[in-house]
Amino acid sequence: MDFELADATIGQPYKAEVLVDTEMAESLQRNSIRSYAHPYRELRKIRSHGDFHDYLAGSSIRRYKEIVGGPEKMGSVLGICSKPWEARMLVSFPFTRISLSGVMDQEASVKQECHNDERVTYEYQNAECITHPSASFDLVYCKEGLHHLARPVLGLYEMMRVARKAVIFIEPNETVLGNILEKIGISSTLETNQESNINNRDNYVFRFQSNKLCFLLNSYYLNSGYTLELHFAWMNSRLNASRNPVVREIAVIAGKVAGLVPGSRGNFLTVILQPYISHPCEDGSRIILRFSARDYNSVAALFDRKYSPPITKSCVDRERYLQ
Repeated sequence: MDFELADATIGQPYKAEVLVDTEMAESLQRNSIRSYAHPYRELRKIRSHGDFHDYLAGSSIRRYKEIVGGPEKMGSVLGICSKPWEARMLVSFPFTRISLSGVMDQEASVKQECHNDERVTYEYQNAECITHPSASFDLVYCKEGLHHLARPVLGLYEMMRVARKAVIFIEPNETVLGNILEKIGISSTLETNQESNINNRDNYVFRFQSNKLCFLLNSYYLNSGYTLELHFAWMNSRLNASRNPVVREIAVIAGKVAGLVPGSRGNFLTVILQPYISHPCEDGSRIILRFSARDYNSVAALFDRKYSPPITKSCVDRERYLQ
């Protein structure tokens, strides 16, 4: 077999940018976690599918703008598992660079946005093994994309690695009420016929949970002082975006009532994460293992026993980080 070893960040050592000085980092030893419910008055403004998606996405981006201190500090953004509506939404904000990514060919609307706005580009990226160097985008953003991955947690870790100022993702939230709905067959655990997935693979609907999310972040950032905002809401695009105003009003009220059930704050979770200091293992060199398709079986047999998650065919001929 032919192996090639290289330094971590595509041939060159890379030192992640430290966003705070040493004294500040030493003075803050507590992570900050805050939870919010989407306001009733804002949910009532949703009247269409466009409003539904624009609210979920736009509210998180507007919050990011407040966090960084204004439009002039929003910087660059990488969209993960991007869809056409993301292009239209992101160009409405003053980002300096907008990089959309996915595993599908560009749709016509995305091509048009790339043509009309020089800030916008589209690139092929597997969210489980992003090729960009660490801390290369101010914001890394994903809406309802992580649960389409075979390894959603790996996708999240990649987002955290590439982000410099913040990570935002909007995903299904695990709730007690949701688990009951699954058991009686009202809610599904699998999504089938997913053309936007690699090899059109079906996907399990991975639902995040706030306490488990904190475990993941503590492993990655330790007690360095990261800030985590969790925004919850019970929402359904068919009901909240219904043409019937009575149905919309009932959906909002029912969602607020459902949120009172213990362990059931909402089926949608918006996460806004601010890392406080540099990422782990980014100041030194790591090993990149490159191998060809003909070596796949041998390499997989060797490394599947040692590394988690295992090397898969979706990453053949791609650079993989083995920490």
